[in-house]
Amino acid sequence: RKVLTAFLARDPVADALLDKDFHSVTAVLEAVGRTSESGMEIAQEALKMFQPALILNRMTPKSRINTLHLQHLLKQYVGTDLSILGNIPEDMQVQQSILKYLPVVELAPNSPATIALNQIADNVLRMVGRTDGSIGRMEEPRKIRA
Repeated sequence: RKVLTAFLARDPVADALLDKDFHSVTAVLEAVGRTSESGMEIAQEALKMFQPALILNRMTPKSRINTLHLQHLLKQYVGTDLSILGNIPEDMQVQQSILKYLPVVELAPNSPATIALNQIADNVLRMVGRTDGSIGRMEEPRKIRA
């Protein structure tokens, strides 16, 4: 999908990638290369910044997720590493926040899920290169005139 979005909908490369089930990045690049030489450069550029990451949600002490196996599979088929951004534990405060239509980070700022979400947010910021913890100034939504 990452490569497909780099091409216009009417591009021959997009047609070559659409509705195909590829089992590796190499297979995608080979299909692109057969269609267009310049397309290969575009595809490689699109994948240069591809950094898949995993967030494990609703984890309990009995949860059995083999993250090493997932990382191995991604390396084998996609040719890249899988970062583990964090684990969000099962937390009853999440259910309460849903019932009250509030984000869990507002309803229960010290809950295990909130602490995990904050750690994951910090990990995402580090992953994209922002180490100061800032996410930028958000603009107020524009009011629609009646």
